[in-house]
Amino acid sequence: MGSLNQEHYGQGDNVARDKNLFIENYNTFINLTVPEDLREPVKEILSDISNRKIVDAKKKIDLIASIKNQTKEVNDLFLLLRIKADLVEDANSHSEFSILNEIVLSSNNEMIKDLSLSLLLRLEFNKFGKDRMMDRYNATDVKGPFSRALLLELTLSEEVLQERASTGKHGLTEEELIGLISGLFRVKNFETALDVAIFLVDYFPSYNSRVIHLFARGMLLNQDIVGDDYWLLSQKEKDRITSLIEETLKLYTESEGNDFRLFNVIVPCYLFTKESDERLRDICKKNIESVDKIDHEFANDFRILHLNDQEQESHPVNIIKKCQHDNAYKDSVIKGVLSNDLISLSDFILVRGLIEDTSLIDWIDKGGLLQTDTAKLSELFSKLKLYLYVEQNDVSRRNSKIVDDIIEEIVNYDSNDFKSINSTFIFNISEDLRVVERNNHLCEIMGKYFDNKHSYWCSPIVYQYLIGLFETGLYQAFSSLYDIVDNTDKPILIHTMALSIYYSHNEMEKALSLIEEHNANQDLDFIRLKLHVFEKSGDFSAIEKVVNNIDYKNFNEPTNSLLRLSDKIISLGYTSFGHDLAIKFFLDSPEKNYMFVSHICLRIMMSNRSNHEFIPSDDVEGVVCGVSYNDNGKELTKIIVAGSSINSNYFMSSDSPVAKVLLNSKLDEVNKVGMKRLILKERMPPYVAVLRLAHEIRNESNDGTDLFQSISLPSDPEEMINVIKDFLPKKEPKQDLNINENIPVNFRLDLIAKNEQVKASLISLTDKNIKIKDFEAGGDDIEGDISTDIFTICYICINSFVNFFIEKDIKFLLIEEDAKAIKLWLEAIEEDEYKTIGLNENGNININTSESIKTYHGEFIKNLHDIQKIIRIHYPKIGNIPNELNILRKFVGDDYLKNIYTSITNKTPYFTADLMANIYFRKVLNMKVIDFHKYINEAVKYTPYRERERGVLLHSAGMYPYPLSIGDIYNLAYSKNDETGYFLGELIKLYSGRFNDNINLYALMSQLFFRYLQKTYMNNQIFNGEIKKTDFSFINPYGAKIDRIFYICCEAIMKMKNDLTCEQNLARFLVFLLCQFTSNMKFLNLIFWLASNFISGHFLSMDKLNECLEELMVIEE
Repeated sequence: MGSLNQEHYGQGDNVARDKNLFIENYNTFINLTVPEDLREPVKEILSDISNRKIVDAKKKIDLIASIKNQTKEVNDLFLLLRIKADLVEDANSHSEFSILNEIVLSSNNEMIKDLSLSLLLRLEFNKFGKDRMMDRYNATDVKGPFSRALLLELTLSEEVLQERASTGKHGLTEEELIGLISGLFRVKNFETALDVAIFLVDYFPSYNSRVIHLFARGMLLNQDIVGDDYWLLSQKEKDRITSLIEETLKLYTESEGNDFRLFNVIVPCYLFTKESDERLRDICKKNIESVDKIDHEFANDFRILHLNDQEQESHPVNIIKKCQHDNAYKDSVIKGVLSNDLISLSDFILVRGLIEDTSLIDWIDKGGLLQTDTAKLSELFSKLKLYLYVEQNDVSRRNSKIVDDIIEEIVNYDSNDFKSINSTFIFNISEDLRVVERNNHLCEIMGKYFDNKHSYWCSPIVYQYLIGLFETGLYQAFSSLYDIVDNTDKPILIHTMALSIYYSHNEMEKALSLIEEHNANQDLDFIRLKLHVFEKSGDFSAIEKVVNNIDYKNFNEPTNSLLRLSDKIISLGYTSFGHDLAIKFFLDSPEKNYMFVSHICLRIMMSNRSNHEFIPSDDVEGVVCGVSYNDNGKELTKIIVAGSSINSNYFMSSDSPVAKVLLNSKLDEVNKVGMKRLILKERMPPYVAVLRLAHEIRNESNDGTDLFQSISLPSDPEEMINVIKDFLPKKEPKQDLNINENIPVNFRLDLIAKNEQVKASLISLTDKNIKIKDFEAGGDDIEGDISTDIFTICYICINSFVNFFIEKDIKFLLIEEDAKAIKLWLEAIEEDEYKTIGLNENGNININTSESIKTYHGEFIKNLHDIQKIIRIHYPKIGNIPNELNILRKFVGDDYLKNIYTSITNKTPYFTADLMANIYFRKVLNMKVIDFHKYINEAVKYTPYRERERGVLLHSAGMYPYPLSIGDIYNLAYSKNDETGYFLGELIKLYSGRFNDNINLYALMSQLFFRYLQKTYMNNQIFNGEIKKTDFSFINPYGAKIDRIFYICCEAIMKMKNDLTCEQNLARFLVFLLCQFTSNMKFLNLIFWLASNFISGHFLSMDKLNECLEELMVIEE
């Protein structure tokens, strides 16, 4: 490809040419004029002339003309044939005027006279023009069908030709009809020409008539698709081209490849169809000289590409071939090209294939450019081509702004400007964009290139565009294009993508219709989606029918598609399919198929749904059973294969001595076979042996990239724990993503616990290492149903705010996957099926079971059940995922992405406890979001403290944001659930330095401390002076810690943002504490004792504190 603009070889005809086209019919003339013994030679000569084999034709003419005693008519005939050959060879030939004129004047045969006149008139027309030709025509008495046909071909107006075609064609001879068709070609009235050609075939059927009809079809098709690209045609237009090619091939076969005229269709069709038709390519290979006569430039390229022509040394293909064997020459070629600042696209493609270092990237960085036409769009595309090469070959420069800017400029052009760009170049650019994972840009450019026709055939570029739209999540654009792309050439992959869209968007009617349309298709991914659709629609009889029609014996090799299909079938309860498939593939090749077999066996083991209890079958075709036995002290498991001579690490023949002994042996019985001492340990169904062997091979083959690992546990409990510890992944310290509160917590859930959103949400809400941004006001009011996420549902439930939303009749909308995830989590807990094991930060084993979850999160579980009353499932409408959402694919789970997409396509407001996600949705995605801060505060006011105290406790421990009130802090100070004051102290510390300025912190801290004392000690204890003799820190490790709370209150006072010193602030706190609650000296002494300890521990001045206290006490008095 030498240019990025639209290009073609030759004259620019799409599928047919009328240059050097000779469609005259001489059959009537030959039959009436030529002696019978010369008819075949004359036909051969005419055929050679038509096929431009002029030298061969003239040799035959000279040979026959040399025969003596021919009649004058025969001699005249061969003179005419020679002249005809001269005219074909050179249309401007005029040296035979006198001969033709003499024949016209002297011949007694009217047919010869007429043929001679027609040739003479053509010569006159070519040399002197229409008027001189007409003078001769009018001056001649004899005007036969050839001369009248010539008049129709060369001179008559379109109106006259149209009239003759409409009303006069029945009165015309075959020769005149051919002339009429040629004339209509001349005035470019191809539609009427085709009508006349059909008439010609009907009334004068012959090979020549069919060739003429072929060209009439081709000319009309040319006219209809002029300026169009083959890849952007409608199916109807494409079918017309296909039909034209098929008819051409029939005629080519019929003519035994000897009709040169057909290459006027073969070559243009081959080029227009992007050189994709192998049959046309083979014809060109066999007839390269004929191709050369049609298009010399194309023929030269074709010789190099397909006929290994070495003569054109400067051609890129031959340069590459030479470079493969000559490094010095290769270096000189690269250096020569890169010495220029401006190179052609073909030179770029050449050096791109030769360069192995960064020299081409360096050339681009220094400003190297591709040659283009003067259009700015072409220049931008050439720059894009270069910088995509940079991104492809330097991963560190992916997603560069320079490429972003170039594409932004490109897509700002009008769609009409794109018509000048070669579709093959656009296709190649799209391939480059896919390589660097810029599918969204691929779709932007393709969208500008497509001209919004009403229909397309599924060409490579349409196919590429459809895949790009699907993978980018532009489902509405995909569906719109899918609907106008004809199904004739549409691969099943595209139908599978459409079915996936219909299924995920709950368009069940469309899904079932598509399944019915392609029900017989055996594509495995399509079948798998069929099962999904039938399951969703509850059609279990259809599922059974599909599964029963799948014969595992038909599968010859494991593929990802087969694995996904088997997973689905097993999940539906048809475990026997996986059973049979695993055995088959293991028998085929254990070493090659162990991973596939192991996966299926694990899927069966983990399947909690079965149409009947899974019992491995003992009856397996070609297999006797599996055995585990001891062979001279070595434990072995093998499969005994019936009547086979195979013996290996995994199989043994039932005819082998060892197999015969084991099959007849009792368990633990010692048997001797030659030098072998055999003890049968277990006889098992073939599947069990397959499972064990597949897992064994998988273990032994694991190079560290496979997460699967089976371990043998010792019987001693302590040793067992140590072995388990070694295999459990170590809990890593704080990760940047977790401690960064500016990253939406929903974006982190998949990193916390992949595909377990409830678990991940609970962890994020109860792990203080995971930071979550505090709530902020902002958003809309709730006016109807609202979209939300699992994290928000869990936040509401863990804080017991559920009744507020039930009372307000607020409906939460979740996608089906999220609603199902909550349901499955609850079922696993209720049915005691939940169990996780891991290492905590201290390296100790931490086991969570359904029982432990119920104990610790009982209220949460109850709330999660209750909130089901107001959860509704909603499905996305077919739309386009915004690019701003698409860029999150690498970071967030598919379900969360679908959740946001569903909210966008349904235009439902979003309600989330994830502030940073809220901000992102509102500012970047322009989504309507609900003011979570407002409604969660209302929920706090509605819900009694005792019901939501757990949330306050978790918040105080720094777990997550909470809409805390002063009343909540007072309640916590009194709470019997915080005997040690731990949570109260943590809560004060959490807000130290950032309490609301409107709060009288002296009063708040003094009240909290006093209330804590009241909760812990009776009044007579508080005011008993002896209390200070007690070391409160160690009186009870789980009891009250008065000094700790006092010190924390003092710390909060010291962090006040005012102009006072630490001593002044502490003095105000102490005065407020003593004066507000009591003047009892014993209590006063206690406070002074605590204060003195704090002062000394913080290197403050006791004297300054006393001075401040004296001043304040005077004021108070």
